[in-house]
Amino acid sequence: MAAMTFEQFGRAQAAAMDSMLAFSRDLAGQVEKVALLQFEAGRQALESVQALAEVRDAESLAAWQATALQSGVELASDNVRQQYAVLVEMRNLLAEAVRQSAAETTQQVQAGIERLVREAPEGFAPFFAALRDGFNTQLAAMENFGRIGAQVDALTGTSQLIAQAAEPAPRKRAPVRRKAA
Repeated sequence: MAAMTFEQFGRAQAAAMDSMLAFSRDLAGQVEKVALLQFEAGRQALESVQALAEVRDAESLAAWQATALQSGVELASDNVRQQYAVLVEMRNLLAEAVRQSAAETTQQVQAGIERLVREAPEGFAPFFAALRDGFNTQLAAMENFGRIGAQVDALTGTSQLIAQAAEPAPRKRAPVRRKAA
């Protein structure tokens, strides 16, 4: 039985390492986005608290409530929406990494089975043919499950709902106050 040569093993390991590094960079970028969003939310909350600390009378408290509370709710909801969008991107990155890993592993297993079939003694060919057929049947079943999942997603519109949830809501304009003459 022919095993993977050292050179083939080295190339496979280098490709796997490159793939892992690219995935790590993408994931680190997503984590950085979440951290920046969290930092911004904290900064906005601190500004609101500082403005509240400067309130000295009922009129300024009413003004603070009118501006800080409404804008705070809008800013918080926008921040949560953005974080959700980043988490959806992270989910997509993870799903793609798993898909790539599964595809690479499948190719390696198929290549290993083919090597076994080629180098098997004469009497073992039916056994390895059955092994190959079983593996191919399992792959076909997994592909069908993937298609079914995509069809369910298309029917329910889950991806569209996720995208819509990540979009900011239209902002209401505050009424314009006019000075009395």
